[in-house]
Amino acid sequence: MTTNTEPKSKLFLIDGNGLAYRAFYAVPPVQTANGFPTHAVAGFFELMIRLLAKEKPTHVAVAFDKGVPTERVADYHDFNAQRVEMPEDLAAQLPTIEDMIRALGVQVFRVRGHQGDDCLGTIASQAAERGMDVLVLSGDLDLLQLVGPRVQVMTFRRGLTDLMVYDEDTVKKRFNLLPYQLADLRALAGDSSENITGVPGIGEVTAKKLLSQHGSLDDLLNSLDQLPAKWRNPLSEHRAEALDFRTRAAIRTNLDLKVDWEQCQFRGVSSWRLKDIFDRLELTELMTSLFEHEAIELHEPVAIPEVEVLVGKKGKTALTNLVKKSKEPLDILLLGSSDEWVGLIVGCGEESAKLIPFNGVESALTADEVIKVLRPALKDPERRKNVHNLRAFLMMELSDGVLPEHNFFDVAIASHLIDSVEGNPWFDEICRRHGIEIPGEGALLGRGTAARKLSQVPVDELSRWAGLRIQGLRRLAQTLENRLRAENMWEQFSAVDLPLAWVYAQMERTGAVLEQKQLDEFAKTLKEKRDACHAQVQKMGGGKFDVDDPRELAEVLFDKLGLAVPSRPKNGSPIGPDVVAQVATLHPIGDVLRDYRSLRDLLDSFQKARPLMAEPRYGWFHRLAQNPVASSERLLWMGPGAVGGAVATFNRLLGEIELLPNSVYRQEFEEMFLKSLGARDPKRTLLGVSYVQLPLRVAAHLSQDAELIKAFGRGEDVEEVLFNLLPEDIQQETGREILDVLLGSIGRHRFAQSQGLSLAEAGDRMRQSLKSLYDRFPGLQSYVDSQLTQARTMGWVSSIRGRRRSLPEMSSRNSDIRSTAERVARSAAIQASSADILKVVLVEIHQLILQAKLPATFSLQLRDEVVLEVDPKHHLRVLQEIERVLEARLKDVLRVPLQTRARTGHDLVATQEVGLAVAGR
Repeated sequence: MTTNTEPKSKLFLIDGNGLAYRAFYAVPPVQTANGFPTHAVAGFFELMIRLLAKEKPTHVAVAFDKGVPTERVADYHDFNAQRVEMPEDLAAQLPTIEDMIRALGVQVFRVRGHQGDDCLGTIASQAAERGMDVLVLSGDLDLLQLVGPRVQVMTFRRGLTDLMVYDEDTVKKRFNLLPYQLADLRALAGDSSENITGVPGIGEVTAKKLLSQHGSLDDLLNSLDQLPAKWRNPLSEHRAEALDFRTRAAIRTNLDLKVDWEQCQFRGVSSWRLKDIFDRLELTELMTSLFEHEAIELHEPVAIPEVEVLVGKKGKTALTNLVKKSKEPLDILLLGSSDEWVGLIVGCGEESAKLIPFNGVESALTADEVIKVLRPALKDPERRKNVHNLRAFLMMELSDGVLPEHNFFDVAIASHLIDSVEGNPWFDEICRRHGIEIPGEGALLGRGTAARKLSQVPVDELSRWAGLRIQGLRRLAQTLENRLRAENMWEQFSAVDLPLAWVYAQMERTGAVLEQKQLDEFAKTLKEKRDACHAQVQKMGGGKFDVDDPRELAEVLFDKLGLAVPSRPKNGSPIGPDVVAQVATLHPIGDVLRDYRSLRDLLDSFQKARPLMAEPRYGWFHRLAQNPVASSERLLWMGPGAVGGAVATFNRLLGEIELLPNSVYRQEFEEMFLKSLGARDPKRTLLGVSYVQLPLRVAAHLSQDAELIKAFGRGEDVEEVLFNLLPEDIQQETGREILDVLLGSIGRHRFAQSQGLSLAEAGDRMRQSLKSLYDRFPGLQSYVDSQLTQARTMGWVSSIRGRRRSLPEMSSRNSDIRSTAERVARSAAIQASSADILKVVLVEIHQLILQAKLPATFSLQLRDEVVLEVDPKHHLRVLQEIERVLEARLKDVLRVPLQTRARTGHDLVATQEVGLAVAGR
C-alpha cells in the first residue's frame, strides 16, 4: 500500500559499520596529541557530509549491527567463520563515530537480533512503499539486492572518493542478472567471506548462465530434468544446502521496525555541535575545508533559556536567596578548566539560571565569594547537587570539607556505569547519547588560529551558551538516575564510584614529580636508537632512500632486494606491519624496519604527550581536562575519573612502550620512563600496592573452574602454571605477553605488533595457546562460551557488580568487527570485575588515610597498582593497616584468595618488596 508523501522526498541510507571500516583503511593513520586515533572518524564524516551536500536528501538514517541475526543465520554456526579480528584503533573510534552521527541530527537504527543490512533493507523497502526515492551507501555489494525502481545503491570502487551508483540497468549490465537474483547467485556460486560454499561444480559463470535462463533458484531446482547431468546431479544432491545458502545470503526487508519519518527528516547540520567534536578530535583542517566548500548547511538552536547574570552585591544577594529559598536540587556547572575557571552557572527548579562570571565584567564576584555562598548547600546532605565531572569540581581549593555523603550526582560517572562502552566523558557527548541536544565548547570558542579562550567570550554570549548546558544537565541527571535505579546500580554508584571521584581528585591535587632530566634522557636515547635503525635500514637497502615513503621502500624491498611476499602492496599503498613481518622471514631488514617504525611512532607519541603530562617549569603532573580514550585501555573500566588527565596520558605512553616488538628496547625504555616518576616530598618514598594476578583470580571466580580455584588455594603461581602449559616454541618466542592474550586483554593485532609477527602467525599462536589452556582448565572454556552466548542473545555482558558492556558489533557482517567484539565479550567481565575490585581498594584506602590519619597520600594509579607517598619510617604500619582493612572489605568477593603485593622505593624501578598478605577464602 502506498502512502502519500512529498513528491521529491529522498532518503539517504548509510551502512554505518561498512563505511567506518572502509574509512579506517582508506585514510592514512592520524591521531590526536594524546594518542587517540581519528582517521576513521575523519574519513567517515568527510564523505558523509560531502554526500549530504551533493545529494540533498530530505531524510537520512544510518544503520548499525546489533545482536546475532536470529532468523537468517543463527542456525549456521559457521556463518562468517572466515573472520579476522578488527584493529583496536578502529574499535576505539566506533563510539565517537556514532556520537558524531547523532551530532549531525541523523537517526541511528539497530534491530536486536539482526544485521545492519537487514535493517537497511527494511527501511529502504518501507521508504519505497511511501513513494520516496532511496539511495543506500555501502561498501558491500550484497546490498545490490535492494536495487529497484525507487532504490539505488552507491558503492566504492577504490578508496573513499571513487564511487559508483547502481540502478537496475547497471546491475543488469555488470552481472547479467536482475537484483533479486543476486542472492541466488551467491547461493549457487558461493561466498567465502560468509562461509557459503555454494554448490560443488557450479562457479559464478555457470550460476549466472543458469539463472539468466531459468529466472530464480526455485525455478532452477524445479527444472532439473532439463539440465545436463554435470549440473543436474550436484544441484539435486545439494538442493537443501542451496536453499539454506540463499537464506543466509538474502537481505531481509520485513523486520518489525517502525520508522518515525519525521525524526528522520534532515534539517541541516548543527554547526555548534559539529565544531565542538571536530575541535576536540583535532580535525579543524577538515572542518575548515568542509565550510569553505559549503558542504555544511548550518542550523542553530532557537530556544534559549532565560539566564540572569549575577555581579556585585546584588548578585551575591540573589545567589544567597536562591540557595536559601528552597531545598530543590541545584544544578551546577563550572565553566573553564582547573587552569582558569571563568565562572559558574547554577540552576534551581523553575527559577531562571544564574551565571556568575569570575572575570570580564565590572564588579565580578570572586570564586571565593561564590563558593562561600554555596557552601551550606554543598554540605547539605538533604539537598541534591547535580554536576558534571565532579573530580574537576573537587579540584577547586575551596571545595575542602565537601564529602561524598553530601548528596552529589555526577552525570559522567552515572553514564559510564550504565554502559562502560562509553569512553568519552565530555558533557555534550553524554547528553547526545541520551537524546539531549546542547552546544559544546567548539561552537562558542571557534576553530584554529581564530579560536578564543573562554575568558575572552563576552558575557551575553557566555550566558546563552551556558543556559543551554545547565538546562541539559537537569534533564540528563533525572534520566540517568532513573536508569541507575532501574538497573540496580544505585548502590554501586553511591557507595563506590561516586566516592572514587574524591580519590582521583586528591591524586591530581597532590600531584607527582616527573624528573625532567630523566625525560630528556629518555627522549634523547629514543631518538638515537630510532636514527640508528633508520641508518641501518638504508645500509641494508643499498644506499640512502626515504624509508617512510611507501613507493621508495617498496622498490628497495621487492625490486632491489627481490623479496617475494604473498601480499605485496601496489601503486604506492602503505606497507603494513603484516607485510613487514613477512619480509622479516626473508631478510634481516624486516626486523630493523619494524624496530625503526616502532621507535619512530613512540617518539612521536612522547613528543605530543609530554606537554600534557607535566609543567616543564615545575615537573608536577599537569592538571588536565578529560582526554579521549580507547576502549581497550585498562583504565577505561575505572570510570571517567581515571581516564582523563596526566595520569592517563602517562599510562598510555607506558602501554605503547610495552608494545615495542624488540624486547631489549621494551625493557630499556620502560625502565627509563618509570624512573622519571618520583615522590613529591623528597623525604618520602613511593609505596606501590597491588593484587597478585588479579585478572586470573577473577577468571577463576567467574568460570568456577575447580582446578584453577584449587591452584590458587594451594598458593601456586598460576601464571607460571599457565605459561608452562604452552608449547615450548611459544614460550621461548612470545614470553609472558601471551598471558594477556589468553585473558583477552589484547587482541591479535596488538599481539602481532608486540611480537613482530604476521597476523596469521599471531592467530596460530593464539589458537594453540588457548587450546592448551582450555584442555587443562575446561571450566574456562565453558565460561567463555557462555559469555559469547550472552553477548549474542542479550547484546551485553556484565561485571561481578552488574556493570554492563554493550556489544552491538557481535552481529556485524564485517568479520574483523565481529571478531573483535567476540574478544571483548570474552574479556570484558574479567577486566571490568578486576576494575570493580580496584575501585573498592582505592576508596577503602582513601577512607583509611582520612580516618586513621596515616602518614600517606595518594600519588597515582599505575595500571592495576595503587601508588602512595609514605614516610619511610611508617611504611610497614601503613601497609599493615591497608591489608587489615582490605581483608575485611574483600573477604567474600571472590571464591579464591586475594594476595597483596607491596613494593617501596624512591622511584618505581629500584624497589623492594616489603610485605605479603592474603585476603579471602
